[in-house]
Amino acid sequence: MIKATMVWLPLCFSLFSLGCIGPSPTPVSHERKTPTPTPTVVQTSAAVDQNSSTEDLVRPMISDVPPNIPGYDRKDWRHWTDTDGDCQNTRHEVLIDESASPVEFKTDRRCQASGGEWIDPYTGHQVVDATKLDVDHMVPLKNAHLSGAWAWDTNQRKAYANDMDDPDHLIAVTASANRQKGAKGPEAWKPSNKGYWCEYAKDWIRIKVEWGLTVTPKEWQALSQMLDTCGVVSTYSRASQGAPTQRVPVPEPVQESAQTRTESDRSVKIASISCRSKPESVKIENDGHLEVELTGWHIEDDGRKAVMDFPPGFILKAASSVEVLAGAKGPNTKAKLYWSGRNVLDNDGDTAYLFNTENELVSKKSCE
Repeated sequence: MIKATMVWLPLCFSLFSLGCIGPSPTPVSHERKTPTPTPTVVQTSAAVDQNSSTEDLVRPMISDVPPNIPGYDRKDWRHWTDTDGDCQNTRHEVLIDESASPVEFKTDRRCQASGGEWIDPYTGHQVVDATKLDVDHMVPLKNAHLSGAWAWDTNQRKAYANDMDDPDHLIAVTASANRQKGAKGPEAWKPSNKGYWCEYAKDWIRIKVEWGLTVTPKEWQALSQMLDTCGVVSTYSRASQGAPTQRVPVPEPVQESAQTRTESDRSVKIASISCRSKPESVKIENDGHLEVELTGWHIEDDGRKAVMDFPPGFILKAASSVEVLAGAKGPNTKAKLYWSGRNVLDNDGDTAYLFNTENELVSKKSCE
């Protein structure tokens, strides 16, 4: 779906040659502009039926990822927020909006969806259990970072991470498909449902244009191949200005509730904390029946003065625990992880907070 307010980018080459590489992304004016496009036709195939219909699209800036940009950190992208204060955060509002039938809720407060009817466009599979779904960013956060969002401020990242103005920006998909996709672009991953390729490519392109993000030459080549499944001739239009790189900032988020966790997350908690021991200790326990991968999870102390990220691939097995130590050094094991070589918890009443991959508060415990 092409939005009414569209920004147009300059055309610099045909689809048969990826020879024009745009400059590295730089922040520009945050104000949206009203375009006055002059269309220029560029065919996506050498052999086109003269009776074929055409569709006008906008081409993003083509650019390789610039060297020496700041590293990506998922914690810089605050989501899922509850900007209207109705207790339904962005994830659950997407689930409610996209369900083909009235949703069921976990509690009478109607904050978190538990059941409904969703069709994962990536696979074409029907899902009725909300815990089996992820809400995916069509253009993943890390991909956006590499495409120019490295220059954004906190409010702009937050706006992107929670944008619901575009119904295709955030979509409910099966957790397995979302894990397979990760932060990959279409040059490295495509939906298994080929009937969705046309819409996927158009949505990806539109989002990149609207947010002033670039595409790499390989990414554009893959998108062009996916557009060939649309059955129409794609044309592109000249533009007078580059795309905007910022939208209206969203307010500071309300602290997320543990109610937003998935069923597996609910089994993980801070079982105990010791601030006076040498070394300091935070015990994380999984009292459920399923193992939980803690990649992307982290622990913070009060005021976020110290943060410990769980190692990639770390799995906490069912009915087991791991001790996180501060004030000591050693190799990480399944039973022990090392937070810092120095003390991080105050003896007079610090608190440890456990957050999951979605930066939702899972558990907290204070020093006694």
